[in-house]
Amino acid sequence: NSGRGVDIAPSGANAAINITSGSGAVAVNGSSTGSYGTVLNSTGSGSSINISTTGNITVTGNTSGGTTPALGLLSSGSGTSAATASKININTTAGALKLLANNSVVNPTTGSFKAVSLDASGAYAGINLGTQSGALTVDGTSYSGRGVDIAPSGANAAINITTGSGATGRPMGRITSAFA
Repeated sequence: NSGRGVDIAPSGANAAINITSGSGAVAVNGSSTGSYGTVLNSTGSGSSINISTTGNITVTGNTSGGTTPALGLLSSGSGTSAATASKININTTAGALKLLANNSVVNPTTGSFKAVSLDASGAYAGINLGTQSGALTVDGTSYSGRGVDIAPSGANAAINITTGSGATGRPMGRITSAFA
């Protein structure tokens, strides 16, 4: 209820959480009245969260209270290179990938209530989202803030969002940190 709906958080050095399915769908869905609906939070140096399948992947978060995003993908474990920093990898080879969030908090004094937050804040940290042949959707609705916030704020951090022959038919790009 007032805590996090779903909290996946490898925090030790080189800790990994792997969620895989051979050909089925993977769904991670959380809802909360006071914090993240769903948060994937890779905090340890070299830690990773890996979600993969040949089917569809849907990660959903909803919140109606608190000040956190409804859906957060947070990679904050620093490293001395991309190989030693934290990562979040969500990939499907034949299905669609959807990140969906709704933050229904109404607060007229601030715009900090995000629906979807992708934040690679560790040095060299990374968030990698991709499909080979399915559509890739990042969709957030926030009543008092940003619907989708993409923030590679760590030194040399990267957020990579790619599709092969999905809905756009071309790569969607690479976002890297401006900090050295």
